[in-house]
Amino acid sequence: MTTSTKLDEMQVLECLHQGLSYLASVDSDMASEENGVGFSKSDGGIGHRLSRIVPDDWTPWQRWLAWTVATKYKRTQVGFLPWDQMTAPAKPAPRASSDLLSNTPRKVWFEDGKWLVQFGFFKPIKELVKGAGGKWIQDKSKGFELSVWSLPQSMSGAEALCDLVTHFMFEVDDAVTADADRLLARVDEVLASSRAIAAEPIDVPGLWPGAVLRPFQHAGVRFLADNGKVLLADDMGTGKTLQALAAAAVTGAWPVLVVCPAIVKLNWAREALTWFPERTVSVLSGKPGAKSRAQSVRVRGETKTLSSDGTSDVVIINYDILGAWIRVLSALEWGAIVCDEAHYLKTGTAARTKAVRLLATGWDTSAKKRTSAGIERRWLLTGTPILNRPIELVSALTILDRLRDFGGFKGFTSRYCQASHNGFGMDYSGASNLHELNTKLRLGIMIRRTKSEVLTELPGKSRVVLTVELQNSREYQKAEADVSAWVGETSAKEGKFLDGLVSLAPEARAKAIAERIRERTAIAARAESLVRFTALKQVSAMGKLKSAMTWIDDFMETGRKLVVFAHHKEVVAHFAQALGAPSITGDTSAQEREDAVMRFQTQPECRILVCNIRAGGVGITLTAASDVLFVEQDWNPGTHEQAEDRVYRMGQKEPCTAWYLLGQDTIDEDIYDLIEQKREVVIAGTDGDEKIGAGIMATLAAGIKKRIGK
Repeated sequence: MTTSTKLDEMQVLECLHQGLSYLASVDSDMASEENGVGFSKSDGGIGHRLSRIVPDDWTPWQRWLAWTVATKYKRTQVGFLPWDQMTAPAKPAPRASSDLLSNTPRKVWFEDGKWLVQFGFFKPIKELVKGAGGKWIQDKSKGFELSVWSLPQSMSGAEALCDLVTHFMFEVDDAVTADADRLLARVDEVLASSRAIAAEPIDVPGLWPGAVLRPFQHAGVRFLADNGKVLLADDMGTGKTLQALAAAAVTGAWPVLVVCPAIVKLNWAREALTWFPERTVSVLSGKPGAKSRAQSVRVRGETKTLSSDGTSDVVIINYDILGAWIRVLSALEWGAIVCDEAHYLKTGTAARTKAVRLLATGWDTSAKKRTSAGIERRWLLTGTPILNRPIELVSALTILDRLRDFGGFKGFTSRYCQASHNGFGMDYSGASNLHELNTKLRLGIMIRRTKSEVLTELPGKSRVVLTVELQNSREYQKAEADVSAWVGETSAKEGKFLDGLVSLAPEARAKAIAERIRERTAIAARAESLVRFTALKQVSAMGKLKSAMTWIDDFMETGRKLVVFAHHKEVVAHFAQALGAPSITGDTSAQEREDAVMRFQTQPECRILVCNIRAGGVGITLTAASDVLFVEQDWNPGTHEQAEDRVYRMGQKEPCTAWYLLGQDTIDEDIYDLIEQKREVVIAGTDGDEKIGAGIMATLAAGIKKRIGK
């Protein structure tokens, strides 16, 4: 006699889901018997609902209900399941020490064009019904112990109805079940559109002719254009900036106000001028009326000076100074407001959140009155929608005027934050019903596509430039002026030599040039140029440390891993210590190097590895990450390629992104442009890979001279 091997719980749930999905796929005759086709009349609503939810998301009650429903068809339609290997999920304990009248009939029926819900006093049910927009109906004929509510015939009402059936064992009238099924079919359609990864191409007026929107980006543009107040929550590196700008163009929502962290202000300016070259861009800094330094960005190798008067088609301001500009900005008419990295708004009492809310909604919470009409189109962008602590979504939903869809603050916090009194005050730090929350967000409020969902549409590897202002700009400008003066002296000496060649015969001239190249003084000059330019790079790197840490902190909220590349040992050491991360430099032993790589590759809690570009850019595999950040650059594009390919190699399943952090108006931009222009050629000096060639030196010197001459 043999004994069948028992399936584990998840395998049982998969089998149950397979059976329920089969029953849902055939035409239901809604018979009173279980031997018909599809679900019987009594099981139709529950069975169809459970078949649409993946088993991983079934609650304990839903697992037990799935078993209860499926076993009715054990000897007929789903006899193909391995019943002898399956064990029933545990039946959850009664919900109800606090359910004072658990024997009170719980039912939903249709009357006078409304869904009516009856139950005894039980707080979780009351919160669920109220959160879906339900209204209490006073009906003394039902007795004090019964509560009767009307439930709206809406998507949120249908979702609540399903929860009442599957979680709280409500009896449901046939007419209500039919209505709910139709609504839930519509819910499924909307949920599918919230993950749309393809759409018919949409015409974007003014878009640069060389730009190509990917199918999922067309879908995102349509979503923003069709919905005035929504959250674009695509994964980091999927082009949210382009989608928002394109949506503004499609809807004619100029001028558009972009509110973002300071670190990405110049990136927004570059993107706007790259994709919409005919549009004007302003970047606001400091306080209104204060004199500010003119800023610029590189667009296809050309320097574009940015306005600072706030009257352009695209006006960009950082969260930190928005409060100071509220009066000025509120007096202007805006086609749309875009809040990038919207998780910056998670704290409702923060000054930046209050400023955005006042500007977007026109409602002054302090004065409790409306001060302006607000801005009709409000698009919040973030790659990390916060669902671990749902309370952090309240501010965003308030700005979007969508909190009422969740029953207001009280309804939202009761249903999704496990609101409770801790003896000192209300505690909203909990999390509950997250699957339901995610579903409701996707019902017209949020669109989200992860990298894995659009894998086939993304390039295997892409590069993104992030331009930031230096924290030590005065120190850098002084250092650059010193380099410029040295370049001028060197050029003068070279000029005298060239003047002397004019009077020589051709053969003598060629001989003099050859001797000059071999002279120690010329070789020493090139070596000194390497030292001076490298020192200038280091000053720039030190000025980017704070911005880099801010960017890394934001990136960490994605949950992904990151490789940070730098050139100088001091910079590598700074990040390794500040982030508590392993590092690889030229001084790292072979064993320490192997340990650092293994830790990064295999340990989920090790999410950052800091490397010297050359020491960590070859000979190792870092496919646990799909993103690299260059805080400093090498002179050689081949070195960058090798460093990028630590993550972009065999075994990588995600699209890879190389992020380049460049100092604004610095040698960083000169080096990046030079490398991009010459990427197909290995850039090396006349004396080998460690030296800067004379042509490169001249190009960098020209860039410095141009800035100094401003």
